[in-house]
Amino acid sequence: MIPLLLFTDLDGTLLDHHTYSADEAITAIQKLKEARVPLIFCSSKTIDEQVYLQKKLQIHAPFIAENGGAIGWPEDYFLSAHVPSGVYWHGYQVLPFSSVDRAEILEVLQLVPSIWGLRGFSDLCPVELAKYTSLDDAGLIRAQNRWYTETLVSPVLEDQDTAQALKKWLSEYGLTLIKGGRFWTVQAANVHKGAAVRWLTRLFRKITGSKIPVAAIGDSMNDIPMLQAANMAFLVRNGSLEWAPMEMKHLVKLNHPGPKGFREAVNMLGMCL
Repeated sequence: MIPLLLFTDLDGTLLDHHTYSADEAITAIQKLKEARVPLIFCSSKTIDEQVYLQKKLQIHAPFIAENGGAIGWPEDYFLSAHVPSGVYWHGYQVLPFSSVDRAEILEVLQLVPSIWGLRGFSDLCPVELAKYTSLDDAGLIRAQNRWYTETLVSPVLEDQDTAQALKKWLSEYGLTLIKGGRFWTVQAANVHKGAAVRWLTRLFRKITGSKIPVAAIGDSMNDIPMLQAANMAFLVRNGSLEWAPMEMKHLVKLNHPGPKGFREAVNMLGMCL
């Protein structure tokens, strides 16, 4: 029996904002495993990055990649249920949710007025990308293997008026601009974490025949759709030790940032496990 579903953001939530380490959440992850709670990543990270992290943390569960651009799961995970066919990738089934792929997004970005000086992961050499991300060579390859989004690193987007102007410009092409904990993401306008969370929730409830409660943990504004799709929502402090500016009735603001906050949320969920 599955007591609940737990969706979590990665960078700045399960993973430390600066080091990408999940060490301070290991005891909480083990508690979830013992309680048979699926720990479902829901992040802007790529499929490649999420599969790598699952294997590192010995997690066998579905995941939501690229801000809801696709849902993936180990190909043996939903054997008892009929699920839509997708793409098979290294032992995982991947179901696309995005109506556009990265190549199409890059074509649009080539048309952006040069005055904005936009630069994305696809524009950076490995040395530059390592400077922005602090990732090693293998990590850089996984981060660049994007299927449905493009990540921007342009400081000019920190100006709210500029970001809104670009978002409006992108909307003419069916795209949108999303702010994460560290970078900006360009993706299909009709894609977000909440839709993917709801889809997976319906599938789990159909398979089990039970109205499984849903919890979610995040740290930034792009997590709002995910948190709104949950029965219990938790907000960790961000890299500046502040809470992202959001309010909702069922939101619990945690005392700690990153994986410490994740652990705090799991401890609070203890009565449900």
